[in-house]
Amino acid sequence: MANDYRVRVLSRRIVKASGFSVTVAPRVLAVSNLDLLPRSVPGSLFCAYRKPSAGGFGDVVATFEAKLPSLLDHFLPLTGRIVANPRSGRPEVHCNNQGAELVVGEVGVALASLDYGDLGASLARTGVPVQYGADIALPVQLVSFACGGFAVAWGSNHALVDGYSGCLVANAWSQLVRSGTIPATGTPNHDRSVFRPRATPSYGSSVGELFMPSESEHLVNALTNESSFVRRTYYVDARDVATLRAQASREDAAAGERGATRLEAVSAYLWKVFAAVVGESDERCRMGW
Repeated sequence: MANDYRVRVLSRRIVKASGFSVTVAPRVLAVSNLDLLPRSVPGSLFCAYRKPSAGGFGDVVATFEAKLPSLLDHFLPLTGRIVANPRSGRPEVHCNNQGAELVVGEVGVALASLDYGDLGASLARTGVPVQYGADIALPVQLVSFACGGFAVAWGSNHALVDGYSGCLVANAWSQLVRSGTIPATGTPNHDRSVFRPRATPSYGSSVGELFMPSESEHLVNALTNESSFVRRTYYVDARDVATLRAQASREDAAAGERGATRLEAVSAYLWKVFAAVVGESDERCRMGW
């Protein structure tokens, strides 16, 4: 009975991009200094879904098996492997379409039984996400729960994918499954020349007002942070999110431009409330997002 509370792996396979040409020479992508700041640590985006009104978990698995190769055509770096450079020891990505990892599992608990106030610890007790190799750039894990619902865990490494990029992958997948295509606005830009360093770096005075220096006295103590951090998970009704989007997009709509996304609207609201609470009491306070 105790094993019912731990995920049981049903299958594990490698899925490769369908449009990759074997004539393309393997590429090695270096990780930028900005990517190295948060350290090379694994991370995942957890998406939970109710029991499907039609079909079942087997249909969900079949859809991923059929369409994941097409998704990977737009995210080729995520089909590579994260390895350490033998000379510098820094992580880099070897892109030769080694493939993403698709894991299918099941667990004998209901989605409603999870503690969404401390979701990370609650998932860890069930074994979600399933442990994967540190070199895997994109592990995709499908887990069926006892209630008939299921979860999709999009994993990666923070040296390669941040939170926004993880959401981009999940959104692109939703668009691909629903419409059969991914619009240009939903595809990533892999042109690395956009961030090419300037020959003579120069920075305006405003930079110091935007960022907190990455110095030891400003960093969180990793040994004591768990005792001082407070985590909260909030549910925001869709109507409230729609209201925030309308308020944040008022000027954009008048100019005929793209309005704020849900993430942008909620983030802007949090910044506004945060700034009002802090005020001038802490001139060096910064909000990380």
